Amino acid sequence: MNVIEFFSGIGGMHYSLKGAGIKCKVVAAVDINTSANEVYRHNFPETPVFQRNIQSFSSDEINKFNPDIITMSPPCQPFTRQVGLYFCAVQVGLKKDSKDTRSDALMHIIQLLPDLTQNLKYIILENVKGFEVSFARDLFIETLKACNFEFQEFLLNPMDYYIPNSRLRYYLIAARGYSDGQFVRRDIMNEIPFTPEEILAIHREKNPFVECDGDSVHIKVDSLSKILEVGRNTTPYLIPKAMISKYGRLFDITFPFSKRSCCFTKAYGRYAEGTGSVLCPTSSVELAEAQLHKIRTILQCSEDKKQTSEELSVFMTNLGLRYFSPREIASLMCFPESFSWPDHYSCQQMYRLLGNSINVYVVTLLLIYLSNELNH
Repeated sequence: MNVIEFFSGIGGMHYSLKGAGIKCKVVAAVDINTSANEVYRHNFPETPVFQRNIQSFSSDEINKFNPDIITMSPPCQPFTRQVGLYFCAVQVGLKKDSKDTRSDALMHIIQLLPDLTQNLKYIILENVKGFEVSFARDLFIETLKACNFEFQEFLLNPMDYYIPNSRLRYYLIAARGYSDGQFVRRDIMNEIPFTPEEILAIHREKNPFVECDGDSVHIKVDSLSKILEVGRNTTPYLIPKAMISKYGRLFDITFPFSKRSCCFTKAYGRYAEGTGSVLCPTSSVELAEAQLHKIRTILQCSEDKKQTSEELSVFMTNLGLRYFSPREIASLMCFPESFSWPDHYSCQQMYRLLGNSINVYVVTLLLIYLSNELNH
């Protein structure tokens, strides 16, 4: 089967297709971002990568690729309530939706769908929570119906599949050319409807964070220690004292034994609040609890904000707090060990690209479910 990856980024969808065992060939990966395309080529040198505005594609040009599958993860900013400090204040919380120019490429694809080849059988889309209440989603759904696609929508979090990272996202899978009733739910599902036996078998074979005891249903979930780069010099990732002093109270602190972390965004390493967790190297649960208790005590006991800030800064600096490395974040997002970066890429470049990417394992699960449903 031929695949076109629109908004291909650093290749997350490509890895998901491989992980799901779907026999296919990516005939075109399309993205406007120069850095993302360079990383994609670095990892998939045989795949044709097109650095183009998606709006420049006509239906005829797309049809020449004879696609069976289209995947896409369009820009999420028009649909999310979280905007960084780098946006002006009047934009905070504003969801521009389809009127935002960053939606133009998605709207163009929606407009072209009726004219695309009937060989196109499958579509998978990923976006942020919030897309499900957007005008763009409504238009997309109506177009899918008009083109005789059946579809199912999901809101899924990797945490629910034993991945120690929270990244709640909207997903849509669509198919046509099969008997009616493949997707019978019209509500948005919060889990993929595998049988217990199916999901256990998948976790046993493909989930990098679980260990299954023989044929039993007992699943041992790994902690963050699974992905830490042990033995590597982590000094470059230490959080500067000035950042701790100013924003330390906002940090989400995790430990090697933690089995959770917050969603990493493209602003990780530049802004403190809501951009991703930081790591404290303390490996003892008892000591970690004492450290967190000390932080809470400092924040609660002093009425002098300046004194509190100074005391907190000294204490937290001595904890050795650091950012997760790009490789560690890539592992939390289930990119394989073979995934790598061009040598000249900076840490901030890698954070930005990862923040715009997908959780590979969650999409792998969806592709397996889609394949199973259509083969029944």
